[in-house]
Amino acid sequence: MRHWQSILTGLTIQATDSINNCGPDTLAYLKFPQDAKPHITLCPPVFKKKAFTMIKAAKDPENNPDHYVRCQELQANGHMSYLMETMGATLLHEYMQYNKLVESVYGTMIDDQKDGYGTVDVYNKLEKATKSRLNADSYLYYVLERFWTEYCQTRWLPPR
Repeated sequence: MRHWQSILTGLTIQATDSINNCGPDTLAYLKFPQDAKPHITLCPPVFKKKAFTMIKAAKDPENNPDHYVRCQELQANGHMSYLMETMGATLLHEYMQYNKLVESVYGTMIDDQKDGYGTVDVYNKLEKATKSRLNADSYLYYVLERFWTEYCQTRWLPPR
């Protein structure tokens, strides 16, 4: 088993909010309780996120725009935006804050930095030299930009 696999084995993902941290705008959160394994809790709003059409089992994505992110909708906007986010993107954000995984690679903790949440903040407000490297959403939007650029064969403008 590789090092990162053994680290991820100790992390639980659940949909039950046992400590009432889910709010109307909370997608997920990561907790490190003293007496239990660390866990990511998925909150109800995250289940409204769209999937992407690369999934082979997708049921007619072109005729189900309420369920799938589609390139033509992203291209109509033309900018990096929250429209590119999926449940997988939310999980990536939470994984980036899992210290056991990230510190072994980066040597430091990744977290939500002030002025570093969402596309506009990540691209326009974060202090690039230091804070962007320590911000979970910076990694999220880097991955989303790379994925959607390749998948849709489109170069995205900065967010507005």
